[in-house]
Amino acid sequence: MFVAINRSGALCSIFQRSKTYIERLKKEGPFYCPSCKQEVILKVGTRKLPHFAHKKICPVKGEGESQEHMTGKIVIFQWLKKSGFTPEIEKYLPEMNQRPDLYFQWNGKKIAVEFQCSVIPFALVKKRTDQYEKYGFTPIWIVHEKLIRKTYQDLIHFTDFSALFIQNFRYQSFLLSFDPKLRMFFRYTHFLPISKQRAWVDEKVFSSQDHWLQVFEKQIPSFAFYDFWPDKMERWMMTRSLQPRARGDQFLLYFYRHHLHPTRFPPEVGLPLPHMYTIATPPFEWQAYLWHRFLFEKKIGDSFTVRDVYAFVLKEMKGVIQWRNLALFKEFDPMTPIWNYFRFFMEIGLLTKEGDTFMLEKPGPSIFNRGADGSAARKDFFRRYKGIILKKFWLTDSKNKYIL
Repeated sequence: MFVAINRSGALCSIFQRSKTYIERLKKEGPFYCPSCKQEVILKVGTRKLPHFAHKKICPVKGEGESQEHMTGKIVIFQWLKKSGFTPEIEKYLPEMNQRPDLYFQWNGKKIAVEFQCSVIPFALVKKRTDQYEKYGFTPIWIVHEKLIRKTYQDLIHFTDFSALFIQNFRYQSFLLSFDPKLRMFFRYTHFLPISKQRAWVDEKVFSSQDHWLQVFEKQIPSFAFYDFWPDKMERWMMTRSLQPRARGDQFLLYFYRHHLHPTRFPPEVGLPLPHMYTIATPPFEWQAYLWHRFLFEKKIGDSFTVRDVYAFVLKEMKGVIQWRNLALFKEFDPMTPIWNYFRFFMEIGLLTKEGDTFMLEKPGPSIFNRGADGSAARKDFFRRYKGIILKKFWLTDSKNKYIL
């Protein structure tokens, strides 16, 4: 870190100070961490930036600081300054005993920036975020780009850790990463999980020469995922029962007990829908459960209620349908993806809703008699309903105020 307290209790910073000043300051120790009050050492060398280091890991900040972390803070500081702000590095906030990596004000808001270079637990991210918001600060988390594993073009390794840093800012959900060596920002938006650990994303790259507002402007969905989505779902469906642990697969066993095989599922199972990334269970699975319980071979006039859906999802399927821990989301209804699924069937005329009761106006999607052209039939379904599905990704949720 670049800021510490001297023996007189005054804050002293070595950020952007001369070598002469730092050498003189070193003789005036001891120095202490503003947050945990433990003694820190002023290190001055030729290979690393001058900095204060804990003798042990700071119990407040929670992790040690690497050279790339310090370098990243400096580059982000310079970027904010170039964008017209007056940033402060490691500003100590006594009211919450915290020192964000960077602090600045924008449009009357107090912004606290955290640059995260290592894996940390959900509880720590949530604790810091809640503290910032409690005292009127808007936190922005930026993760090191090395922590975002990419598989193929527009696909990322979607772990609980990466999902943890999806945040809402300026009416959009995004994950922001930064590479200090390249001095490049990577903004990921419009997450669509294909499986539990892979998701399609819209990726946009910015340099540290770009203005702050460019990085945070609302991103219009590219919809590039739609052309390959039917094939992805088809492949997932065809190979699920061939996995090494298929005999003990909870999902497969559930449908085997009902004399169903995934290859017989209709195209309505595996729809791309807004907010699906908030559910950790793969979309093909949780949609299959809903299709089977509420739509499978139902008769015209059959009905079910909102309460029935809650009971099934949150009680009967508790632990089976799982949600992701999203520490940076506030007031988000975890059932939103579920309602989006039923809303699709309302828009195509299969369901109607009066009050809290859904009613089937047509027979529900039944098992799929695939034959040799199963893949073609699925693609035809997606061509037919492309407008209805993609329209959902343009809508802004008035309560949560962000696009997908």
